[in-house]
Amino acid sequence: MKIENLKFKIEKKGFTLIELLVVMAIVSILTAVVLVNLGKNDDQDVRTEKDRLVTFLREMQNKALAVDKNDVSLGADEKLCGFGVSGGVGDADFLDTYYIKTTTAATSGLDQDCAGLASADSPRTLYSSRFYLNKDVKLDLAGNIFFLVPGADVYYAGSRSSGDFPVTINLKKSGVNVPVKIDLSGRIYSN
Repeated sequence: MKIENLKFKIEKKGFTLIELLVVMAIVSILTAVVLVNLGKNDDQDVRTEKDRLVTFLREMQNKALAVDKNDVSLGADEKLCGFGVSGGVGDADFLDTYYIKTTTAATSGLDQDCAGLASADSPRTLYSSRFYLNKDVKLDLAGNIFFLVPGADVYYAGSRSSGDFPVTINLKKSGVNVPVKIDLSGRIYSN
């Protein structure tokens, strides 16, 4: 306050109480939104990894459908039988990828039955690189999943028995479990 001409004159400087409360409310709301979005969300982590895993499995299945020979080492007397993935029981954080090709022992590799090799689940050759899960998500896959060329027929642990299907791969993190399933027809889905 100033005194001019014997009158009090109020200078307007600073904020009113209402303006201060509005700014504090806006800052509080923004802080709450940021904390919720940056906080640990195990359910979202597992579901994100589920989507990545389903996409990866479909990619391996599509390689079998297309008989994709990129990055596959085949001899003159060998043929590609298909692509597979193998994981771990319990708390694995990756899947190995592999392919099976005919061998040239005894009969010509071109004359060998790929379904028999898929049932035996051998001989395997590592393919490409591992598929790693992110964000501390773990998976549980007791056997191997194999897609036979050219129709991408699904084998689980060397079997096409309907009793073994649907194959379930459980993704888990901190009590959150999300299953990914593959049925005998090759459909890859999650509940």
